[in-house]
Parts: sequence; C-alpha cells; structure tokens
Amino acid sequence: MLAVGALASLVHGFLSTHRWRRRASVIAAYIQATAVVPSLLGVILYPLGLGCSFVRTECGPSSTVYSPGHCEIAWGLVLFIFTLLVSIYCPILARFTVVKEYMPEYYSNLNYL
Repeated sequence: MLAVGALASLVHGFLSTHRWRRRASVIAAYIQATAVVPSLLGVILYPLGLGCSFVRTECGPSSTVYSPGHCEIAWGLVLFIFTLLVSIYCPILARFTVVKEYMPEYYSNLNYL
C-alpha cells in the first residue's frame, strides 16, 4: 500500500492542472493512511505474541506479554516504529499542504536587492 501511495505521489508531478494535482495528493494521502492503520495495529499487538507457546519454546519459559525472556527486541522493530511515525505524519502533511499555482504577478511584485 505504501508503494502504491508513492506511485500516486509521483503521478502528481506529471499532472497539468491545479485541480488534478490537488486530487492526486489527497488520493495519495488516503492510500498512505490506509497502509498505516494495519501497520500500527501490528506494532500495538506485537507484545501479545510474546506470551504464545511458540515464543516460549524459542525465548524460554519466562517469556510473557511484557517480557521477551531470553530473546531481545531487535533494532528492526525500533526502526519500524520510527518509519511508522513518519508514515503517519506524511498524510497529515499532504492534507494541510496546498499545492500552489505558479502566478507570475506574485513573483514580479517582490523586491529583490
């Protein structure tokens, strides 16, 4: 889903009108937001898997929901959480960012030194 959102964002650069660019950015934001929800649920529900019988055979009998036992939580989970935070921020940024049209009269009024 995140790859589809990235492709929709790339299509945004090739659109000619302001109206279509705005629609493409909103669609890309919704696609990315729908990809974030299952990932967020996976991160929230991850500790519940530490108490299952398979994890107890691998990590020891002291493995519970809040303690991984002899296993360690790898940096991959930490990086995934930070990536998820950025993925949450991007649809919000796309929603509140307005794609501005190029207006020559705006730039001609600026005083350059």
